[in-house]
Amino acid sequence: MFTRCPGCKTVHPLNAALLAQGNGLYRCGSCNKVTNALQNLFDSWPEQDQNSSAADVTSRQPPTLGHPPEESPSEAPELTEEEAELLRAAGFQDPGDDAQHSRKFWISAAVAMLAVTLVNVFFVSRDALLAQPSIRGGLESVGLVEAIPQFNYQDIDLLHLASSEMRSHPTLDETLILNATIVNRADQVQAYPSLQITLFDKQNQPLAMRVFNPDEYLQSDTGPANGIAPGAYLPVIMELLDPGQHAVGFEMKFL
Repeated sequence: MFTRCPGCKTVHPLNAALLAQGNGLYRCGSCNKVTNALQNLFDSWPEQDQNSSAADVTSRQPPTLGHPPEESPSEAPELTEEEAELLRAAGFQDPGDDAQHSRKFWISAAVAMLAVTLVNVFFVSRDALLAQPSIRGGLESVGLVEAIPQFNYQDIDLLHLASSEMRSHPTLDETLILNATIVNRADQVQAYPSLQITLFDKQNQPLAMRVFNPDEYLQSDTGPANGIAPGAYLPVIMELLDPGQHAVGFEMKFL
């Protein structure tokens, strides 16, 4: 049996088994046209027309029998932003959303890890960082650390020198040690005063004088910004350079 392609007039030899296998359909090996062989079926080699010859027939590719293969789906057209919004509003998900959500997840995770690292670094070096006025001021401005109250009230007349003593240092040469106790008699917190210390000779003439700011005479665990509470006693211990045997007295004033 033979069939002839109605498109290119190519003659293809067939047999019953091939026809049954392909349900009568075949694809021409010359022009790829899909045709039903039963519509052009011959028991013997058909007459060749002017557009076909036996030599042409033998050189052509054999037909492919069976159902024509499905055409591969063309790439889906890209949606416009308006169409994508309509699909999302209808409950459909953009295939690219998964990748976008994945990127957002990893970016968020990286930011969170960075924040945790910075917090850990801050707590490890907290005291050193808070000692920097610019850093502490910035953290106070955003509420991350509590602002230290500043006490501006000061009434020197209500500061009392309860006791004072100056003597040679027991272990250091040419050094004096000053012990004093200051009492706040005001009914509110007072700012720490500056201390003016003057050394006198036998004729009660000043030999040396110096003013000490609060951060110079306060203990390391006492901050100048804390202030003296009402009725509180403030001990002061200071080491001074001994000017020699001519210094026999001293005076302390609050400034």
